[in-house]
Amino acid sequence: MANERLANEMATMLAGLQEQIRETVDVHRRRAELTATASAHDGRVVVTVDADGILTDVTFSDKIDDLSDDEIALAVTTATQRAAQEAADSMREMVQPLLDRRARWPKLSDLLSGAIDLEENIPGASRAPTSAPDARRGTNPDADTPGAARSMRSGEDGDRFPGNGRQP
Repeated sequence: MANERLANEMATMLAGLQEQIRETVDVHRRRAELTATASAHDGRVVVTVDADGILTDVTFSDKIDDLSDDEIALAVTTATQRAAQEAADSMREMVQPLLDRRARWPKLSDLLSGAIDLEENIPGASRAPTSAPDARRGTNPDADTPGAARSMRSGEDGDRFPGNGRQP
């Protein structure tokens, strides 16, 4: 009778593990397809990022010439951070059912005396901030008259974006 109970518990655990594996595979598939899009400066700059917040596309509207190079740089940064935050929020929502299921399972230390809890010993990931730089720079890329933005150019020759035909 004890063996039958143990066999039923193992079968239940294995079924749960198989379901979690299926859900994990599904999350990985959906994650590979996840993108997020955001805009700045009334749609003059539109960016798309992947699930990791990596910029995959930038589009400028016909009205982009109304902006200075510094305003464009700030708008790209702001829109990218917004899209990255949206992607991170979508990922959290997508993964939450897996986390909820895992929370119901016993920890390794509950099953094996003296075993360490893996979750407590794995450091969390650190990421660059996804908050908009508006407050840090004193500008608002969605305002009608943004303040002066810090220059984003590299190099000292005054050519902000080599090869683009724009004057420094």
